[in-house]
Amino acid sequence: MRLPLVSGAGNLNPGGAVLLRAAELEAERIVALLRIAVSAGLLAALVLAVDAVQTVGQDYLWHQVGLAAATLLAYLTVGVLSFAAIRKGVFRHWMIWAAVTADGVFLFLNSWLSLVNSGLSGEVVFAMPSAWMAPLILAFGVLRFNPLLLGYQVLLVAAGLLWLVLWEPAIVSDAAMQRVHLAMATPPI
Repeated sequence: MRLPLVSGAGNLNPGGAVLLRAAELEAERIVALLRIAVSAGLLAALVLAVDAVQTVGQDYLWHQVGLAAATLLAYLTVGVLSFAAIRKGVFRHWMIWAAVTADGVFLFLNSWLSLVNSGLSGEVVFAMPSAWMAPLILAFGVLRFNPLLLGYQVLLVAAGLLWLVLWEPAIVSDAAMQRVHLAMATPPI
């Protein structure tokens, strides 16, 4: 039994192509709404965390808060623009690839900026909250029902995280290493 290819509209009946396009748009609309919700939730958490930063008094934390706010606002913008394009009927198929790339770049750039700002090597990238978004971003890809797109997304995320793990800053300060040891240490017995 041969299954019909879904890569081109010529391989499906016209009704099937219309249904496929409608499903693709609905999936992207859901992903755009999820981007908006995740960004808004993380921005709210960031606002609540600012009180804790004030009591600690570490300069690098203020820089981290600024970077986190900028990247979250950029990610929120991707979600809002995608959603608006779908609502206005101007969303095109190629824009899905751009949105998937934006997801991967968001994850990579935010994690890298966390490492740079903290003065830490890539070995601890998975201790950065931004790296915890990788499963969520991959789950967004599953909603799209496109194996080629999901493969691209997995490759993009895996390559970015691999590069981050191998990344080393010019100098890792003793203070940064003390923070890592404190955060990664087992509790006293």
